[in-house]
Amino acid sequence: MKLTSQKIAEKAGVSRGTVDRVLHNRGRVKPETAEKIRKIIAENNYQPDAFGSNLARRQERVIGVLLLDPENPFFQVMKKGADDAVSQYKDYKIVLKMKNIEGGNEESYLTALNELQENTDALAIVGYNTPKIIQEVNKLCNKIPLNTMNTDMPDSDRIGFLGIDDFRAGQCVGLLTKEILPSGGNVFLMSGRKEIKTQEKRVEGFLDYTKQYTDLNISKVVYSGDHADIVYEETANAFIRHKYDGAVLMGAYLNAFTKAIDDLNLSYRPKIIGFDLIDANRKLLEDGKADFVIGQQGYFQAFNTIHSLCEYLIHKTPLSEGIHLLPITINNHYNI
Repeated sequence: MKLTSQKIAEKAGVSRGTVDRVLHNRGRVKPETAEKIRKIIAENNYQPDAFGSNLARRQERVIGVLLLDPENPFFQVMKKGADDAVSQYKDYKIVLKMKNIEGGNEESYLTALNELQENTDALAIVGYNTPKIIQEVNKLCNKIPLNTMNTDMPDSDRIGFLGIDDFRAGQCVGLLTKEILPSGGNVFLMSGRKEIKTQEKRVEGFLDYTKQYTDLNISKVVYSGDHADIVYEETANAFIRHKYDGAVLMGAYLNAFTKAIDDLNLSYRPKIIGFDLIDANRKLLEDGKADFVIGQQGYFQAFNTIHSLCEYLIHKTPLSEGIHLLPITINNHYNI
């Protein structure tokens, strides 16, 4: 029986894509894994199918990617993850068709979905849960493979989801807040948009924990719409009116959040917890302007999702179904 790259993958206990990377000296493969694959190739005098290999390289494949807020640095991190994933397949004609839309706009989302599906072989989208959008997504799922990332659409027919457990992330912030604030302390709580389910789940998790296990006084949730100027204005107004021992931001623009507090020249320094380990937030940790930043690995949410779609389109590697969660990271001045 002729040895195929799939048979090599089975013998080595790896994916067909890993075998392909070793055969063509591209991408990253653990040295011991690469050596194992080369040994199998040598022992079986394997010769790749040149015709099939060349045909695979000539065929263009398009992956549509739908992200939210183009001005939000977090989604810029996701874009880089998607771009880097495709760059590992430079021997193949993999093209990303990418769109960023303003979050919270159902019609813009539907328009982007409609444009992305044209001449597209697979879709990777940040989910948005409205009945109308879910209905449209289900139509697409009957035509092409579709995965969600960052924000799931659990009621849709998507194949799989990659992100974090945002409810648990909110609980994690609740525990941190309890540990770093005095008993009976006052906490200012801000989020971005109610309709962004990831942020709402964080708020729910935070309130679930703090109501059960602390005597902290939590403010009413203030929503910024994930606009930097509103984050600044609402934060400044809150701290002018009231003394808060701590502040929690579940949405974007932690730099605007901390700047508002700095500009007030308060006689005390509140403890501050935010989300997303982007470059701007790393700097805030380094400078001592934020105490903790929760990381949700946006780069790998996109990288891994696009990588799996590339493997599917090129090597027919099955896509993993269901929910797949990345670890939540807790970052401070000393571990960034």
